[in-house]
Amino acid sequence: MFSILVLVKSFFEVVLSMKYIKFSSAIIFASVCFFPNVNVYAAEFCSVAQAALSKNQLTLSLQHQIIASSERVFQSQHINGPKLDLLADLSTRNAQQGRAGLLKEGTLALSYNQTLYDSGTADLLALQAQENRKLLKMDLIATEQNSIVDAATQYLQYLQNIQLLALHHKNIKTNAKQLQNIENKLAVSEATQQEYMLVKSRVRQAMSQMLQAKAQLLISRVRLLGLSNVDVRGGDQTFLFKLLNNAPKDKQAAIAFAHKASVQVGQSAIAIDAAKIDVKIQQAKLGPKVYLSANVGFGKVGVNKGAAGQIGLNFSMPLYSNGVLESRIREAKAIEAAARAKHAYAAEQAKQNAVTSFEISKNIGKAINILPQAIRAEQSAIDSLEQSLASSLIPIAEVLLVKNSLFELRKSLIILKFEQYSANLNLLNITGKLKNIKSIKQLGLCH
Repeated sequence: MFSILVLVKSFFEVVLSMKYIKFSSAIIFASVCFFPNVNVYAAEFCSVAQAALSKNQLTLSLQHQIIASSERVFQSQHINGPKLDLLADLSTRNAQQGRAGLLKEGTLALSYNQTLYDSGTADLLALQAQENRKLLKMDLIATEQNSIVDAATQYLQYLQNIQLLALHHKNIKTNAKQLQNIENKLAVSEATQQEYMLVKSRVRQAMSQMLQAKAQLLISRVRLLGLSNVDVRGGDQTFLFKLLNNAPKDKQAAIAFAHKASVQVGQSAIAIDAAKIDVKIQQAKLGPKVYLSANVGFGKVGVNKGAAGQIGLNFSMPLYSNGVLESRIREAKAIEAAARAKHAYAAEQAKQNAVTSFEISKNIGKAINILPQAIRAEQSAIDSLEQSLASSLIPIAEVLLVKNSLFELRKSLIILKFEQYSANLNLLNITGKLKNIKSIKQLGLCH
């Protein structure tokens, strides 16, 4: 990044040091060299989004966690199943102290255990494991969505910088033409040295602004490269068109979509279910448990040898725990209440975000409708002033002032349009339209 900015600065110094070329010619040369080749590449955003998803290692981590959670579900479902163990023992010892003979002993047995009744604890643990797996899947959805939104945001900034640089390039050409005219007038004594210096100063300012715009474009390209490893070279204009035309047109519909599609709302709803299950688990721990156990084996121990077996039922039930088990129930109920409060907060946030983005987009649209009229009025004023300037009826400073005003209006229009694109992008994100590659293909953003 530093080397790019140094290159821009060095070229700027070279342009300003051209002593044997007319300044206006140097400006035209510089503007051509620094204006990028912005050929339109269809579906460029599609490549960026897919590459950003592939590069995000957090998604791979979450996928492995989901696999692990599936195994925990399996373990919970079979925790009370039968368990069969093989037990073996082989040892030697002296038969009697002081004698050299060794006595060999050994046993071989099978042990069987199974929980017959646990007050529903195992079933509840299985349900809890399933809810935890759902939460991980929601985390994966959120991570993929964030990757796509980050890519779309950076890509939007890149497209804005392309348009701003094009505007600066056009401004350079306009000012270079003005400088050429004033140079011609100065040569035949129809303009003063002061007017020439004024125009020249304006051209230098325009050149500086264009170099800054070029640097911003390079920075946005580098950011996209870091995000996706894709070196963008053009701009997919369909992306902008779809952003403008796919957002919800009705506020209530936007709120409904946002509430339904919000990952945070979905996660908090699952958290409530998981908390309710945990309350039941803690309550079940106060109940009785019944186990079946059986053993059968044979072997030799001392002078005894033969086979033996045992079968029985074991019963257990907590009678007193110093209030610990009851405290765990109260803790689980408090966690459930917290989950409900978080769910209400997430729902309200989804509503507020949808309303805010909708209103921003709507009001920016109104401002955008006004600006073209102002631009046409400024252009009309410039045409009139240039006719008067040809007759030497007005000073050059007044023309430059109006032209600068026109440039700023056009710049404001570009910025406003991209603020609307950004608001629509947020609205599409809030309403769940950017969850994965499939959803952005359905919108036409990835065509």
